[in-house]
Amino acid sequence: MTTEQRRSLQAFQDYIRKTLDPTYILSYMAPWFREEEVQYIQAEKNNKGPMEAATLFLKFLLELQEEGWFRGFLDALDHAGYSGLYEAIESWDFKKIEKLEEYRLLLKRLQPEFKTRIIPTDIISDLSECLINQECEEILQV
Repeated sequence: MTTEQRRSLQAFQDYIRKTLDPTYILSYMAPWFREEEVQYIQAEKNNKGPMEAATLFLKFLLELQEEGWFRGFLDALDHAGYSGLYEAIESWDFKKIEKLEEYRLLLKRLQPEFKTRIIPTDIISDLSECLINQECEEILQV
């Protein structure tokens, strides 16, 4: 990975932090992360949430020196279903993700109502195109 790519990841880290739940791609990143780093990231998600886990993930990611880790990261995003984030990083164009911010904020405001009034199994089929498979599975387990 070039210095420019590393700088670009740092520049766009807020988008990555808001979008990525790193626990969904950790298995794909096993060749580059040590087991204790993986456990630390998972614990961070459990204790503080996905954004904090993504912050820690990015910290470890940007410290990597091994050959091929950037391509591995992109492949992990692609395999896990993060196609929008994959495309944004591949092209360094986050306009599509930027346009979704308004909707993300609206969903955040509506979240308390969703929790009290919506039955997840009733709407999961309508949301499956917007969520990655693991998110759908987690919703169905609740």
